[in-house]
Amino acid sequence: MKTFRYMKSVIVCIQLLVFIRGSLAAGCSYLSADTGCKLCDERGYCLRGTVPVDQWLSFALETQRDLQLDEPFFNVQILDGHNSFNTRADGYGINDTCSWPPPYKRPCMAFANQEFSFTDMLNMGIRGYEIDNYWCKEDIRMAHLGSDLKLLCFERTRTFAEGMQEIGNWMKVFGNSNELIRIYLDRPGTDNPDRVNSILRESFGNRILTPEELKLRYSGVWPTMRTLKEDRNNVVVLINSNDDLGGEVIHKANWTNKNYNSFTPYPLCGGKPVGGTWRFYGDATHYPIVWDGPTQTGVTTDLTELMKCHIQYPAIDYINPQLLRTAVFTWAEGEPSHALTSSSCVYISAADHRWHVDDGCSKLRYFACQHKEKKHLWSLSRTTGPYSLTDVDCPASYAFGIPQNGYRHQKLVEILKGRDIWINYSPFLPGYNEPTEETPATAPSTASVIHISLSYLCVAIVTIFMFNRCTY
Repeated sequence: MKTFRYMKSVIVCIQLLVFIRGSLAAGCSYLSADTGCKLCDERGYCLRGTVPVDQWLSFALETQRDLQLDEPFFNVQILDGHNSFNTRADGYGINDTCSWPPPYKRPCMAFANQEFSFTDMLNMGIRGYEIDNYWCKEDIRMAHLGSDLKLLCFERTRTFAEGMQEIGNWMKVFGNSNELIRIYLDRPGTDNPDRVNSILRESFGNRILTPEELKLRYSGVWPTMRTLKEDRNNVVVLINSNDDLGGEVIHKANWTNKNYNSFTPYPLCGGKPVGGTWRFYGDATHYPIVWDGPTQTGVTTDLTELMKCHIQYPAIDYINPQLLRTAVFTWAEGEPSHALTSSSCVYISAADHRWHVDDGCSKLRYFACQHKEKKHLWSLSRTTGPYSLTDVDCPASYAFGIPQNGYRHQKLVEILKGRDIWINYSPFLPGYNEPTEETPATAPSTASVIHISLSYLCVAIVTIFMFNRCTY
């Protein structure tokens, strides 16, 4: 009881601090300054939609989403925002003074888990959102309360409707409508389920895949990301418990949920088995005296090992472009170095384990052969050759392939042994057509080169013979 009174006193003190504004920021500060924002509010945080978009990073993360198009939904890796609503850009943590990254170097406060808006997170490549809903001040509001005391919920606390409308509006922008969005309601809003369900329907309309549609259209089996996109059911709302608010639009789902303090790098991967669906989360909040998330829960400041381990839901605090760069396992910096066409060819470099475009496609390299069923198993082709889609000598049960996620990519890297190898990026190129035996591959095969060379040689011999006859 004494502990409860102490905690309540601390929270009341925090409430008082919330109303005390510090000096107005001059320009941009914290992560907003680090990312190069030019337009910030009076507290120094980027205005909504103004975080500079790194085009290389954007394309690399888009590539990694596209690679997973034919994966079942729960095997798709989705970069996820931990307590993504709890962001400084929307007035949460208005007196925060901690600077990312931890460990925090001086006594400070960090009540927010994020700095940037939903719009900016989407622009940076985030497609998963964790949200806590509570009924307070006569509406469903997104609040980081940690309990039902509702001592930190105010009329200025952002409503669930405002948050969902922001994501819905982003999806209406040209080029965004077909992006797969995953919304995880950690606290669904059980005090007013009808309000929650209606907000979701109003914000996303028929794009929401409902439990009924999953049952009738897909026989209760979760489809691939490609199918969801083609059927325009590309918004999925999940709850990791039994409280699905009547099952109108929210799916009950189960995955293994662990904090970053329990994560171990590849190959241990925190104990994750191949094929399991796991989520690791951290907490960057810091409440003086009471709580320090980075030490008590852990945070991630580098996503490299999480990608290698194929953690489907790496939940991230203080999402920013520099952190997201560590999630890239595909393209090398600066690649693709020129516009991709239907005849482009791509290889993995043994030097940096990243993808590069080869202009000529004529170098002799081994091909990456992927097992047709066990996708994490790889072999090299029996022979080397210039890039080809039809003249590839893979072992039985293997085919020329490309790694669909970070784990499969790592397993491929392990057999490079100092060699650059071709990967089959062709299906993702503009204007790609499935090759047949009669259709030449992107680059001529060795046999074709020999055939063409012999043809030229024959023409040359006939020409010389005729010339000599005419001379004599």
